[in-house]
Amino acid sequence: MYKFIICLVLLSVSGKTFSQDFKARICKDCTYSEAKEIAKKLKPKLVCQQVGRNPNPVFGSEEQCYSTTNKVLVVNQATREIFGFYNEHSNQGTPRYNMSNTLRDMSSYPTAVDTLINDVLDTYAQLDEIAAQVTADFNQGTMPSSTEKLKFNTYSTANTTNATCDNAPEAKAMNAMLDGRNMANVQNRAQEYARQKQLDTRSFHKTRFTGVNFGVSAGGVSVGGTWEYVPENRTVIQNFTLNTDVPVNYPRNQVAYELSLDSAGFIGIELNKNATILDGISLGVLKQVNFSVSQISNCLAELFDKKFPKSISSPGGGAIGTPAGSGSAPLGWGNIPVVRGGGRLGTSGGGGTCTHHYYDHHGHPMASIQGACP
Repeated sequence: MYKFIICLVLLSVSGKTFSQDFKARICKDCTYSEAKEIAKKLKPKLVCQQVGRNPNPVFGSEEQCYSTTNKVLVVNQATREIFGFYNEHSNQGTPRYNMSNTLRDMSSYPTAVDTLINDVLDTYAQLDEIAAQVTADFNQGTMPSSTEKLKFNTYSTANTTNATCDNAPEAKAMNAMLDGRNMANVQNRAQEYARQKQLDTRSFHKTRFTGVNFGVSAGGVSVGGTWEYVPENRTVIQNFTLNTDVPVNYPRNQVAYELSLDSAGFIGIELNKNATILDGISLGVLKQVNFSVSQISNCLAELFDKKFPKSISSPGGGAIGTPAGSGSAPLGWGNIPVVRGGGRLGTSGGGGTCTHHYYDHHGHPMASIQGACP
């Protein structure tokens, strides 16, 4: 019986020794004090359960709360110094009001941690280099494009919706964003550079690298975490306002692709909505804020009408035009343009401004623009 208990204890200790999980944050060039402030944010989650009834009616049911200590690593990217901390709660098994969150220094950690952290930083450095190389290829005109509209050869803009804006920077950016072949070209070029750099993750037991998140494990140690900041060269930028014939003060128009890396060493790619910008406005902002048609270029307004389905709501908020799912007609196709002829806002039927709601081809909201009413 005693041998059996001893075996269980040894197994428990062994499990703790060879299965250590660390939460990591990578800072740009932080000091010990700054690293400590970062580690304080990673408080363990409290798990509480009610136990009996407190005789004092003011407090009601008594509770017992527990938490699992977080092992936190804050990594200085510039120096590769690692600051280790334990973020924990005192007075385990007592009510939450009696528990205090504390932070203490970690005196040591497994040698595998150093290896993993350095491998993470090396891998991200290579991904950054790959993103910068593909971006440079775009800017130098060496990336293949599937249509003439994606080339950086001509520039013209439209002041009214009656004129074409096919060669305007915002049109080129939107065409590139919607072109699957363009996205595939970015991924293929990035994969080729990864092969040339011999970017390999097979030394890790499991791997996940995205623009800001990562997770690696080896030698009985796992490290998962995020960056406190995102380096500027973390994404591939296809910029359509770099030509010498585009006015210097022309709003930025660019498409951004975030690179990732899986456990087999394959490059993944995803549109970065915050870094993808049309007429000086990111997709992230377009989705959150209603713009008046007078606040964007007529060309961009025309592009939204041409490229995306939409619904229209009246000044009072009621739906008008083609509603979703009516017959066989796509959502909003054929409704009045957001800008009336001649580039005017225009109104009809007693005046007022209607809101045009645009959706991507999966039906997700993309932008809302206040413009002409039917």
